[in-house]
This record gives sequence, C-alpha cells and structure tokens, in this order.
Amino acid sequence: MDAIRALLVAGVPESHQTTAGHLEILVPAEDAARLFAEEVAVRTYPSGLRIVEDLDTALSVLETELLRRARVALDDDTYPTPQNTKNVDLLLIASPAPDSDGRLQALLDNGSTLGVAGVLLGQWRAGRTLCVGQDGTVSADSSPDTDGLTGARLFTWPAPGARALLDVFGLSEPEAPATPPDEAGATEQVADVRTRSAAQPPTAHALTLVVLGSVQLAYHPTHGGADKNLAGLLAPKQREILAYLALHRDGARREALTAAIWPDAPSEHPYNSFHATLSQFRRTLRTATHDEIRNIVHHVEGRYTLDHDQVAVDLWQLEGELSDAGAAENDEVRLHALERGTSLYTGDFATDIIAEWCEAPREAVRRDVLDALAALTRTLSASDPRRALALLERARTLDRYNEAIYRDIARVQARLGLHSDIPRTLGLLTAELAQLDEEPSRETIGLCEALHARRSTAGGARGGAEG
Repeated sequence: MDAIRALLVAGVPESHQTTAGHLEILVPAEDAARLFAEEVAVRTYPSGLRIVEDLDTALSVLETELLRRARVALDDDTYPTPQNTKNVDLLLIASPAPDSDGRLQALLDNGSTLGVAGVLLGQWRAGRTLCVGQDGTVSADSSPDTDGLTGARLFTWPAPGARALLDVFGLSEPEAPATPPDEAGATEQVADVRTRSAAQPPTAHALTLVVLGSVQLAYHPTHGGADKNLAGLLAPKQREILAYLALHRDGARREALTAAIWPDAPSEHPYNSFHATLSQFRRTLRTATHDEIRNIVHHVEGRYTLDHDQVAVDLWQLEGELSDAGAAENDEVRLHALERGTSLYTGDFATDIIAEWCEAPREAVRRDVLDALAALTRTLSASDPRRALALLERARTLDRYNEAIYRDIARVQARLGLHSDIPRTLGLLTAELAQLDEEPSRETIGLCEALHARRSTAGGARGGAEG
C-alpha cells in the first residue's frame, strides 16, 4: 500500500498543470480511506485527485470519458495508433471486484491508446501483477519477461506523510472560478458528462444513448451548460427497455419486448409492468430535462421505437459505419468506414444488464466487430504492418482464447523484426488458456518458436557477411 501511495502522491502535482496534458487520478472512496488511513470526508482533496463513491461510479466515469475521447478523435481524424498513443492523463487506482472484472478489463483495454490506465490493488489475471512488500521490494512479478521487476525496490510513502503533502498541494492550487450550482442535483451519484464540444453529433441530438459498455444516457441541454449523464436516475428495467429498443432500430412489438424483459409476467396482465415502467421513465426524463424532453419512446403502427430525431445511439452509428464499409466502391472508403466503426466499439453490448435476451445480440455485435477488425488487418497487412499489428492486438482483447489471432500477431511481429516480442505473445496466450485449464496447440507453439528462431539465423547471416 505504501508503494501505491507514493505513486499517487507523485502524480498529484501533475494534476496542477493547466495544459491539456494534466493528470487526473480517480479513486473509489473505500480505497482512498485505505490509502490515507482516514475517513474520506475529513479532508478536501486537490482537484486532480477525484474521489468517487465506489468502483461502479468510477467505471461509469471512465466509460463516459472514453466515449467522449473516441468521438473527439474521430471528428478530428486523430484516432490514436500504437505510434501516436496518447500519454496517460486519466489514472484509476482501485481494488478490482469479481462482478466488475469484465467491465473493468474492457475499459482498460479500450482506453490503452486514449490516455487511460489503471493501477489495481490486488491480483489482476488480465494484466501484470506485482507482489510488493512493506518496504517497496518486489517479491514477485507475473510478467513473462525475463527482465521483470522481481527484486527491484519501489518508492514508498507512509500515510501521515501523504496526508500532509495532500494538504500542501491543496493550498498551492489556484482558486477555482465560480460555477453555477447543478440544478439537476440528482445526477451527483453518477459521472458528470463533460461538455461535448467537437464530439457533439452533427445532428445535435438532445440525448445520446450508449449501449456499448454499460448503458448510459447523456443529456445535452439545448440552451448550453454541461452535459449530464442520466443513467443513475434510471431504474434497471428502464435501462433494459432502452437497450432492447437500441437493438431494434425499426421498433419492437410489445409482445416481444415484454416476453424478453418480463418473462415471468402474469398471463392475465402481461403488459402492466411494461406500461408502468415506461410511464415512470417518461416522468424521470421530464424532470431531469426540466420538461425540455418529454418522451423518446413512441408507439407507431404497433411498434415501440426510440425517437431517431432526439436520440443518437452508438450501436446505430457502429452499424451504419460497417454497412457503409460493405457498400464501399473502393478500398480507401471501405478502410475509413471500418476504422470509424471499430473505434466506436467501447465495450460489449449492455455489460451491466444480466438477462438471457442480451446474450445472443451481445455475441453477434462482438463478432461483427471482430470481422471488421479482420477485414482491416487483411487490407493493411502488406502496406502498413504496424497498424495491422495494432488491430490484431485489439482483436486479441475481444477474443482472448482465439489461437489464430495470436499466430497472426506472431507473424506480423516477425515481419516487423520484433522477434523478442514473439515469446511474450505466446506467454499471453498460455496465461489466457490456463484459465480454461488448456494449453496452446503444438501448431501455435511450433510457429512461435520457428519465427523467434529466425532472429538468430538472420543475425548469424549478417555476421558472416560482415566478416
């Protein structure tokens, strides 16, 4: 804990910078109390150190920020690649929780090129884990690298000293400008959605529904002011209705919707819960938007559908880009459409909804994105192998047990002369399959060993020529 505390204290001064590259550190309240050995409420923290209610709230903040960053990058045509990866400026320090592992892993994977990183307190199977003693000595390192950190000694900082430094940092901050109070009030329990600026959809929809990742509903006031995430105001069944309608762009019949979301509804009154939930949602929407938006779910010709004029849906945008790619008349247009589409995939469909009806569409969307990534990789493998490698790495995060992807990664690494990375790729596959009590196939092991051996063969040939 002392080593994590030292890392946090070292990062706080970076948050005082006024440039675009300042660092923001996000910590759930329970973890902050452990780090500083005191109740969170007893002090005011520096602005760059953001204490939130719990891990779920922290993940909501990350999801909102990742969506904003991805859209800004797309609008500015600056979506990052491994060659121009954004420096880390949003750091999560938290204890992982089993029920949030998948959501957290997706956020860290997708945020790795967008300036988002995590330092987790405890074991993390999906990434590198260090065992650090009280004096900062690393006793174990899960990295497959032979030159890991085992035996290294990290900086440490005791809790009293950290508290004192935070007080100093707080006093040295410039006075913040006065801001009007949040009229909505009720949105305090969820992440604030920052002003969209360049990320605002061209059609200026009043709402953005995010269903890739956890379900989020962002409100963009037409009279100015900061965007607001309304997801925390919605009941679970209200979010389910929105996610279901997002899957059915042309609308869904009441019978199908209620059978999916309320499979145990009484046969004599099968639609009562649906109508009550929809009525409560409309009331919540009117209150949260001060009557600017009264309804976004309409009943048209026997189908319930979202209002396309008022609501932008990330899933629809992704589907549109993939459709454009399929209809493209040349490789350049197809390539750009595929890049835009795959960049919109910030997580599996509706990760916070646990229901049987979600499972098939969740896998279908994931497969569509994997197919798009495969098409991109094939297009770029000859002309731009480095970008192809980055796409394969992303595909790996979506399909962690697919040996074919690891073999393709090893081939591209060999083509780029990155022979020393090939054992790491095989090590990643071995670690993933171990979770299923399986091992890499002989085909995969043989390929990786052969590709890695080419380095010494090529080096020997060069040495003989030089002699």
